[in-house]
Amino acid sequence: MKKCSKCKINKPITEFSKHKKTKDGLYSQCKSCASKAKKIYYENNKEEICTKNKKYYEDNIERKREYQKKYIVENKDKISIY
Repeated sequence: MKKCSKCKINKPITEFSKHKKTKDGLYSQCKSCASKAKKIYYENNKEEICTKNKKYYEDNIERKREYQKKYIVENKDKISIY
């Protein structure tokens, strides 16, 4: 059992995501509180996030295409099922 730093409720360890840099190896917020916080952050910063994502996509489009081609060649058997 671990106490969530946000909702202050004791929850099973399975309710916390892993975090390598903490002593116990888990985030201080439970998964549901972290999810709510991420949703609020996204709603408040949607335009900035979308702009960054679009810029990253445009800057890395060739790299992504190369990766996709390589994946298709290496995984023809998996892809042909669909």
